[in-house]
Amino acid sequence: MEPAQKEILAEQAKANAIKQVTTALSEQARQRALTGNQAADSIMLEIDLIGKTIGQQAEMRANLQAQQQLEQEASQNRTRFDDDQFERLKKVNAELGRRTQMLALAAINDNIKFDAKTAMFSPEDVAIAQQLRGSIRTSLQR
Repeated sequence: MEPAQKEILAEQAKANAIKQVTTALSEQARQRALTGNQAADSIMLEIDLIGKTIGQQAEMRANLQAQQQLEQEASQNRTRFDDDQFERLKKVNAELGRRTQMLALAAINDNIKFDAKTAMFSPEDVAIAQQLRGSIRTSLQR
């Protein structure tokens, strides 16, 4: 191989290396920007959650998580954000919020019933009833 050809190949290799480094740096910068934006969105969500019901909070958290996951996927695959998939996930998350709210209300009603049933108990009997109640819940969750 002649020296001129070697020099041309060396220049091409150098140009390719510079291009790869530049691409890697811009990818890292894009990822840092996305991470920063998502952190800011998470902080804003916590502010927006104030005064919301348990169900609304669950839905809003799930929506943000879905949005951030889709943003990460789009960034990694170098595609656009999938709005259709996000809308489908929002419907699922609305149902999650509704069920979370129902579960919270059921727990509140259960606590009210328990308190009403133990209102006339002595403090010792209430403590025993609470321990039994906790034991039953623990065994049901297994």
